[in-house]
Amino acid sequence: MINSVYYEQYELGAERHTGGRTITETDIIMHAGQTGDFYPHHMDAEWCKTQPFGQRM
Repeated sequence: MINSVYYEQYELGAERHTGGRTITETDIIMHAGQTGDFYPHHMDAEWCKTQPFGQRM
């Protein structure tokens, strides 16, 4: 069931529960292509291995 709530209808502290979803490499590539966000912390897996997080974000 879809429950449409518009921005103006949200109240401070309101919660919204959704099903989980795994972000894949395809999602990252699609996001970069759509937004022009080609920063290495999203695109360069080898560089990210040298950073504290250890993988792409």
